Amino acid sequence: MAQAIMVRARAPGRGGTGGDAKTMSRRQMVDALAGIEGLSEEDFTRGFVRALLTEKFGEKVASSAEFQSVVDRTADTSREDAEVRSMLASLWGAG
Repeated sequence: MAQAIMVRARAPGRGGTGGDAKTMSRRQMVDALAGIEGLSEEDFTRGFVRALLTEKFGEKVASSAEFQSVVDRTADTSREDAEVRSMLASLWGAG
């Protein structure tokens, strides 16, 4: 999922910058995620959380076996909070 986001965000002519994924703005990341056809709100949230945590902790940590579990738990916790869930739904619909 995160790889699809990065590829889409880098692709010129598809809303991407043509640049390095590490320089992608958060707005570009949201647009890239929200623009994936057929992506459920749950998958959007998971992809959004994964991208943010990868940005914060780096690719080395993101490639560890435990990282997906952290992403899943964080996404689940985010969806349990009504205010956060509302913000994520707004972002999901922004693409």
